[in-house]
Amino acid sequence: MSTAHASKSPSTAKTPSPPPEMLPAWLPVSRGVALFLSGFLLLQVWGEMQFPSASSVWWWIDLRPLPPLATRALMSLHGCLLLLFAVYGEEARPLRALTWCGTAALFAVALLNAYQWYARLGAGEIATPVRIPVFLQTAAFLSVALAGLSVRIPENVERRTNLVAGMIAFDICLVLFPLAQILCLGPVDDRGDADVVVIRIPYSESDALEEERLAIAGVLTRERPVCLIGSRESLELWSSVLSATRGEERHEMHLLQSEEERAFPLAELKKLATEQAWTSALVVAEPLTLPRHRMLTARIGLSTTQLPLERAVPSDWGRILRELPALWVTYLHRNN
Repeated sequence: MSTAHASKSPSTAKTPSPPPEMLPAWLPVSRGVALFLSGFLLLQVWGEMQFPSASSVWWWIDLRPLPPLATRALMSLHGCLLLLFAVYGEEARPLRALTWCGTAALFAVALLNAYQWYARLGAGEIATPVRIPVFLQTAAFLSVALAGLSVRIPENVERRTNLVAGMIAFDICLVLFPLAQILCLGPVDDRGDADVVVIRIPYSESDALEEERLAIAGVLTRERPVCLIGSRESLELWSSVLSATRGEERHEMHLLQSEEERAFPLAELKKLATEQAWTSALVVAEPLTLPRHRMLTARIGLSTTQLPLERAVPSDWGRILRELPALWVTYLHRNN
């Protein structure tokens, strides 16, 4: 009787599975940026639904000539796709391709916006001491998300995710986005014809305030109403100075009292705009708070241009850090 055992056939032997592949260490950073962009996109669309505008120009990207309704629909879709990538990271290939295409398109638009901004600067249509448009930051954020979307996800991938890196990237975006708005947009002078001049008087007076008052009188060269917003004392002072510097010209002047630095009398301004049939406004304020006041003025349906009280980059970091949460409150569609 034979005791030999038959050997196993090579075809039936189990082949060891290859070790799992590791995803790039920077991929969580890309997903953290995508999480921020998706949230900001959806927040912007929600705001557009609350305060509909007749333009596809948002402060961080200009989507003209798309009509506003199409802009909201496309941005809502893309915000959801970016959120899916940020949270899940391994969506089906068609969805990943659609998200990549949408992000690449927005990236190209942001670069085009930057090119157009430099063209306007060269033509003298705008003036600013800052030679970096905010659209370049938008393009940078989109490029980080685009890099993550370009990563091929293998089947035997290691599933560990560095949540800490992703959340740090998200938190950095929370600070950099409004900071760029203050530093890049605050000092921009793109003044244009408007139905009304809305002047937000600085809460804290400076040594150069008298020159500032006299300088902004230069924007009142044609017959148009002036709306002053500030504390009771500052309203009395500014209205008397402006009345004295306008010569014999007579302009309609409205005084809206606001005792707190971050408060903005949006309801009163909206009522005035409705009564007077204003459709456009030139917003005048100090560079630090000008982006916020311009957004609030546009919220009542006025098309806006702006004139900073001084052409200087905000440098008081204590006030800048206090303005960042105020901008986020405005992003969340609160009035102050």
